[in-house]
Amino acid sequence: MKAMKAMVKGGAVFALAASLALSLALTVAASLARGEEGSALAGGLSQDRIHLRAGFTGAELLIFGALDQGDRFSETSAIIITLTGPARDMGLWKKAPVAGVWTNYRWRRFPDIPSFYALASTRRVSEILESAERRRLQIGAESFLPAPSDDFARALLRLMRKSGAYPSRAEQVVFLGQRLFRATFHIPPSAPLGLYRAKIHLFEAGRLLDTRAFSLQVNATGVAAWVSHFAWHYPLLYGFAAALIGLALGGAAFLLMRRR
Repeated sequence: MKAMKAMVKGGAVFALAASLALSLALTVAASLARGEEGSALAGGLSQDRIHLRAGFTGAELLIFGALDQGDRFSETSAIIITLTGPARDMGLWKKAPVAGVWTNYRWRRFPDIPSFYALASTRRVSEILESAERRRLQIGAESFLPAPSDDFARALLRLMRKSGAYPSRAEQVVFLGQRLFRATFHIPPSAPLGLYRAKIHLFEAGRLLDTRAFSLQVNATGVAAWVSHFAWHYPLLYGFAAALIGLALGGAAFLLMRRR
């Protein structure tokens, strides 16, 4: 009797696992089927929304795809996947000595610069595309800047990479067989809020064959959403409130130490 119950229980577990596997396979198949008829590419995202909550430590985003059944990946083929955050106007000051004092001397504004940019490829992007073509397709963080060799542009790239908004290391596109591929991107806790665009590009001998684009929404929820909204829409009040809270906490700590 016990053996029969164990067999029934084991069969139920197996059936549940098979059901989950079938469901996952159907989900992936449905995502890959979204490609247009006659296209060389199909793909999708593991999730189309990421919620930033208090204590958020980051998230992993899987971007996957498949080549058309008639296509095969060869030595001259290449895939580049980009993940671009919402555009922002950015600016930098350059300091210089004025009358013996270092002060803000020159200002440069950069309009519509991605607040986040990450890239994955099957090999080095410089081996796939020429500089002019990368700039035309906006592949690589430098392609968004009007003069990448300018001192201000180099400083902006350095600051964005240091903050983690532009990861300095490109991710690897991994093939699973001859047609299926995937790449994993890390969304940091400091990821800007807004609409992100993911693009999968297929190249053959440096020529663009097909592109697929997908959307990802990054939102804040709970207390994080309220703080973000307040800081974005009322920056002066936010700064004033932060200063008051800092003074209050510092004063409380000072009084506590005096009593001891």
